Amino acid sequence: MVGLDHSELMALHQEYEWVLTEELPRAYSQLTHVLEECVQLFPISDGDGSTVTKSEKFIMSAAPHTTLDHVKAVVTISGDSIMQADINVRLGVSDGKRSGVASGGSGSGSSGSGTSSALQRTSVTPDAPWRLQQIQDACNYLKQALVLLQNNDLPKTGEGSVSQLSRVCQAVQQSRQCLLVPRRRTIEELLASPNMKALSPPLVPDTALSFYIQVNKLLHPGDSASTYT
Repeated sequence: MVGLDHSELMALHQEYEWVLTEELPRAYSQLTHVLEECVQLFPISDGDGSTVTKSEKFIMSAAPHTTLDHVKAVVTISGDSIMQADINVRLGVSDGKRSGVASGGSGSGSSGSGTSSALQRTSVTPDAPWRLQQIQDACNYLKQALVLLQNNDLPKTGEGSVSQLSRVCQAVQQSRQCLLVPRRRTIEELLASPNMKALSPPLVPDTALSFYIQVNKLLHPGDSASTYT
């Protein structure tokens, strides 16, 4: 502030107060409106049955991880859940060592290289839908940002405003990451997921499936944990 006279300091102080008392509440109101519109776009039901969402069907076929591993599925999505799916899983078995996979196959074949494949069919039914948790997580992060913006106690200082807006930006970024770069769960997390327990019939031991959204795509990598003997 070297070289500033008293009148200039007063003008800067008045402008600073104007930003805190006039411009900041206006910016908070605009951000709140934008985030409220974003939250309304998420097909999340609050449990009162009032949310009606359009069902969409996907025919999916994953590129094989090996010459034998392959996953095919016909999936119907409504809102944040897979309501129905018919899934065919074919996993390669080498010399019978992947006992957890080989024991549950409903069909098998063999080749001269000592490998075979096990085919299993499973399904998701409307009475036990597969929840796409990342959609709920993305919506929850936006709601966290809204709570911060709708706090009646607006920051009284510039430092407080910067800190609060940083937390808002962090919540919005986390929501974005849920859909753009979904976290890949470990095989242990997938096997313990309630979604896996909803498959009918269940997959063979140590084998798991995962469905997730990435940008505007529904993906279903097949994950398997090998059991060697």
